[in-house]
Amino acid sequence: MSYCVNCGVKLDDSLQKCPLCSTPVINPVSRYNPDAEKVWPANEDNLSTKEDKHKIAGLISLTLGIIAVICTAVNLIYSPEAVYDHTKIWALYVVGAMALIWTLIVPCLLINKFRSIIYIGLDAIATAGFLWLVQWMTNGNWFLSLALPIVGIVAVILWIAAILTVYVKISKVYTASIVVMATALLMIALEAVIDNFVTGTVSLEWSLFVLIPAVIIAFFMAVIGRRRKFKEELRKRLHI
Repeated sequence: MSYCVNCGVKLDDSLQKCPLCSTPVINPVSRYNPDAEKVWPANEDNLSTKEDKHKIAGLISLTLGIIAVICTAVNLIYSPEAVYDHTKIWALYVVGAMALIWTLIVPCLLINKFRSIIYIGLDAIATAGFLWLVQWMTNGNWFLSLALPIVGIVAVILWIAAILTVYVKISKVYTASIVVMATALLMIALEAVIDNFVTGTVSLEWSLFVLIPAVIIAFFMAVIGRRRKFKEELRKRLHI
């Protein structure tokens, strides 16, 4: 019986390297014995992650589809007049919500190496479609002037953040500063859109209270990112 010289794990004679840290077994007294009894079965079940994801995606799709069909059937059975009045087809809310949930979950399970830019675009389109459905069901007039700009702004900010953090090789500190600034810009955009919808004018107030500390924090993070020694010392202090 041997012990790993690196991590101290107890090793069996049938092992040539540590199963925990992959360090080669070094013990002149107890050498490697290929005929020794294995500590685990020779035949291992090969679990396919891809197949598991496809099964999960299929199960989610089936569940969401059943919910949508049942709600639609109940709506039409107990309210047959809803066929002639779309405001009474409450099942459309459920169908739209199920479609939105499907778009948020299933595509990333089915597509290998799913790109965040495509995912953000699909989510933005699905969210905008669901909000338009709600406006159409309620005979409202707020989609083009309120909902669509907010969805578009959020999507653009997420696209920019995704490009900078995924496709541009930057440190975690710079990534955190980008997230902070993106959040501040999102608050400013939200206040501007809401003010324009409610009053017809734009007057930035509460979003400035988010922007000012966000700029300070982002600047501080950028300084930390440029000072390697200070960054390493901060990692040691915070154990990150």
